[in-house]
Formats: sequence, C-alpha cells, structure tokens
Amino acid sequence: SSKRRLTMLAVGTMYPPKNYPRLLRTHERILKSGIAHDLWILGDGVERPEIEQFIREHVLTDSVMLFGFRENPFPYIKAADLIVCSSNYEGLSTVITESVILGKPVVTTDCSGMKEILGKSEYGLITENSDEAFYEGVTQLLTNTSLREHYAAKAAERGRDFSLQALVSKAEQFFKTTMETQHD
Repeated sequence: SSKRRLTMLAVGTMYPPKNYPRLLRTHERILKSGIAHDLWILGDGVERPEIEQFIREHVLTDSVMLFGFRENPFPYIKAADLIVCSSNYEGLSTVITESVILGKPVVTTDCSGMKEILGKSEYGLITENSDEAFYEGVTQLLTNTSLREHYAAKAAERGRDFSLQALVSKAEQFFKTTMETQHD
C-alpha cells in the first residue's frame, strides 16, 4: 500500500448501497480531465466481479487498487489524502467517523448519518446525492490543496469531540431517530 501520488480511499462492502460504480465513473472522469491520482478501495462483496470488470474495460488497472477486506483500515486511512464515500444510503458511518478522528479530509454524498458527523459541510464536504455533485466535490478537494488542509484541520478538531461517550450518545440518538421515522 505504498503511495505513489495523490490518493483517495473508499472503504466498505461492495454492494449496491455503496454505489461504487458512481465512484469509479468519478475517478475515471477526473483522470480524463488531467488530474493524476489513485483510488484505493478496501472492502469486498457481491459487486466485486462487476467492479473488477469495470476497471478492466475502462483501463483503470493502473490507478485503482482493490485491497479487499482489511481488519484494520487505519494505515490506509492515514496514508490517503482524501476519504470518499459515494453511497446512496448509509448507516452511521464508522469509516467516516474514524477518518475524522484521524484528521482526514472527507467528501461524501448526503446520506443519513453524515450531517451528525460532519455538520453542514463544516468538518467534511457533503455533496448532494448525485453523480454530478459528487464529481464536483471530489474534484474540488483533489485540486485544491488549501481546501484539503482546511478540511483536515476541521476534521481533527471534530475528531476531538468524538470521545467514545459522544460517539455512543450520537449513535443512540441516530438509532432512536431512525426507529421513530420507521414507525411513522
């Protein structure tokens, strides 16, 4: 997992809610616009064959690294320049929480739980849940070093709020709200 250049990292199960096709299309489009970078993906799942096929067909084998499932994602999170989440929907994301604790800049689609962690794009960039908005958000953070540094600093600041207690009560609040909305 030695880093060659600007690297973005996605972590999670390879299944439809994660919307990895969106992430791969975004990666390809950014490369074609002339911004050299690598994409690392940690995770495994039912969509892995389709993801591998997309990578082959779109000639992305040089820039996309699939690391499979890793018990400990920390070294990868630490090494990456940008943490990305292209999900359609999501629970309270452990990966995004871990990334914030490690002071990493994050770009994520607006899915449940993200505002609880990142505020209103205060501690990480939350884009509209669409391909275009996600592409624009990721491009912004890959091309703008000072914006990456800004979000890294804000994430670190937020990470300090995430003592275990804060996290537990946030999770409890999240599930309580989720349960209430499901009963309506």
